[in-house]
Amino acid sequence: MHQAHELLSKILTRRLEELSEKRPGYSLRSLAKKLDISPSHLSRVLRGQKGISYQSALRLIKELDLTKHQSEEIIQLYKEQSNPKTSKVIAEQQKQQILNLEVFRMIADWYHFPILELLKTKKFKHSEDFIAKRLLLDKTTVTVALNRLIELGFIEKKQGQYRLTDAEMFETPDDIQNAAIKKHHLQMMDKAKDALQKQLPVVREFQSLNLNFDIASCKAAKKEIRKFVQSFNKKFSQVNGDEVYQLNLQLFSLTQEIL
Repeated sequence: MHQAHELLSKILTRRLEELSEKRPGYSLRSLAKKLDISPSHLSRVLRGQKGISYQSALRLIKELDLTKHQSEEIIQLYKEQSNPKTSKVIAEQQKQQILNLEVFRMIADWYHFPILELLKTKKFKHSEDFIAKRLLLDKTTVTVALNRLIELGFIEKKQGQYRLTDAEMFETPDDIQNAAIKKHHLQMMDKAKDALQKQLPVVREFQSLNLNFDIASCKAAKKEIRKFVQSFNKKFSQVNGDEVYQLNLQLFSLTQEIL
């Protein structure tokens, strides 16, 4: 794993320097806490003296918002130099891509990811008119969206047919304030409002819960929610489903702190 450790050290050092300039309060200690390793361990990783597990490397990729090229370099080296057990884990998790925020900004409008899912449905037709009708969009919007998804490498078009590339699931880095991510969530909440008004209860589910909550539990609660989303996706996502569905989950405070 020596090469993987050296590459990780090089990329990590460069990225931390960039982040320190953008976020003066950003520290090695805070990064180590998010990765669930000790600051001394992370310091040795920076010097190329020690490595980290594949799972920690994935968390590092997300936390530092590394480019797609950097992420692929690290993952490939881990894959080449890992034991059979780790190779199996890597093969599973390679289906999930961590999106660079600059890329996500270009496809933040709500309809880009549903288009990717629509391509997997049983009765999909390879025409812009079909996509427009299924997602209630105008044809021009669909044309622009498809071209953008092709340019960014999410899909390809061969002999008049759209095909997904290798990645199966995408997510953005966690716990980051970002205008594009906010825009996407706001649009999806608007879609939820429409569904509540127009769809029959038998084909949709809306739940809400008020609870007395300890803010110190927020990190653990968010971890549970993320685990549930991954589990739900694994259980119910179909290769040849009938429709494209959206699952929204929000956890937020209803009370305002009094200063």
